[in-house]
Amino acid sequence: MSIGEVTRTVEGRRDDLLGLLKRLIATPSPTGHEGNVARLLKKEMTTEGFEATIDKVGNVVGTMKGNGNGRTLLYNGHMDHVPTGAMVAPYLAELRDGEEFGVEGQVVYGRGTSDMKGALAAMVMAGSVLNEIGLRLRGTLIVTGTIYEEELGNIGPPSLIDLDGLKPDAAVVGECTSLDIAYGNRGVARTILTTFGRSSHVSVQERGINALYKMSKVLVRLQETNSALPSHPVLGKASWAVCKMSIDPNIVNIVPDRCSAEVDTRITPNFTPEMVIEEQRKMIKGLEQQDPEFKAEVAFVERDAETWTGHKFRLRPVIPSFYIPPDHWLVETASDSVGKVLGRQANQRVWGFTTESNCFMEGGIPTIGFGPGEERFTHSEKEVVSVEDLVTATKAYAMLAIDLCGYDS
Repeated sequence: MSIGEVTRTVEGRRDDLLGLLKRLIATPSPTGHEGNVARLLKKEMTTEGFEATIDKVGNVVGTMKGNGNGRTLLYNGHMDHVPTGAMVAPYLAELRDGEEFGVEGQVVYGRGTSDMKGALAAMVMAGSVLNEIGLRLRGTLIVTGTIYEEELGNIGPPSLIDLDGLKPDAAVVGECTSLDIAYGNRGVARTILTTFGRSSHVSVQERGINALYKMSKVLVRLQETNSALPSHPVLGKASWAVCKMSIDPNIVNIVPDRCSAEVDTRITPNFTPEMVIEEQRKMIKGLEQQDPEFKAEVAFVERDAETWTGHKFRLRPVIPSFYIPPDHWLVETASDSVGKVLGRQANQRVWGFTTESNCFMEGGIPTIGFGPGEERFTHSEKEVVSVEDLVTATKAYAMLAIDLCGYDS
């Protein structure tokens, strides 16, 4: 199969690709409320030649069946997005000059463009292009839109394996990589650390114990110990930080008797979630020895959650780190396929943020990352995706499906 034929066909579908992305962006889908975009994605997949379904938890599964004599490839992207924040007209999906964003050429502006409806649009269009060419894959191509990624809960991808029974030979997660091949990322473990005090009227604060003041000791200790956390030779350094706190009672004239801080720890294979809890408990014990009034506890953050289909589950925000050796056959195959499109050797690297790639790896599915968009735009008020990167990603997704699944003329 000629790369020229794929290139010409994708270029001919440029307006269709942008139209699909605009429709996805114009359909708000904050975490837990992905229903409208799920129904839209299913409809778009069906139009483009996929057999599409929505599963029990709300994932969309689009299948383009081969003749059974090749590998099965799964492309995955999450459908939810973070809050719009300070974005102006976040759902209009405007075409804008990339110069104001430091990007060459045109960009599409809107919440979810780079994280990650751009990749979803490119994945679906790649399958459609193969249909238009008249190419029959030997293996099966699956494109999935999953739920609840922006709140770490591991419900989307695991459900594809555990509930839907999908067992592809390889998976590609479309989080933005600037068209590089991603083969790893640090994981995340979120804990809640609570200090306890004794309430009193603030006019006689000496009768109470201020839990907020006790928490200040914890914050200082977390900041002091951050630089000493372990480092991984490939994935980088583990780190922790506090960006969210609550005080009870949160009243100006009452000494608070409880203060809680959520700690976000970026973990590595040599700094596991269990080690995070252990280190924070050691920290608490040390502060208790220094201050007889200090009392605290730590636990993983957990809560009950419900998907847009009504499926209830326990949300436990712990995602292990992800790593696949750079010399793995999937990394090499993808690098070759992407290289054909780029006209140069594809770059390889690890992500700076956490993805759900490890969910597939834990299911025994070799996994890499590849997608349009730049990490600097994710979760920002300037979220954009380059039009040229979007088109190039579509070509690369099509070529990788051809190379990995095989085809019959």
